[in-house]
Amino acid sequence: MRLLFNLVVVVVVVVVAVVVLAAVVIVVVVVVAAAVKVVEVVVVVVVVVVVVVVVVVVVVVEEEEEEEEEEEEEEEEEEEEIQFTI
Repeated sequence: MRLLFNLVVVVVVVVVAVVVLAAVVIVVVVVVAAAVKVVEVVVVVVVVVVVVVVVVVVVVVEEEEEEEEEEEEEEEEEEEEIQFTI
């Protein structure tokens, strides 16, 4: 149960960090674009940032799920060893 809580905390922290990073990048791009007055650049960069954020979140979630599955398998093996010992 504690493992699940830790997993949720890690995922939430990573998602918040990625969202904050994306927001900072978007603000910087908007300020630069306003200075240069190139709207197309803003649109392209925002789309790229959104795609990168989505990819990062998907990769992190998949890695966390794989780790969780591995830990569940280890717990099952430990339970089998305990039952075998008894």
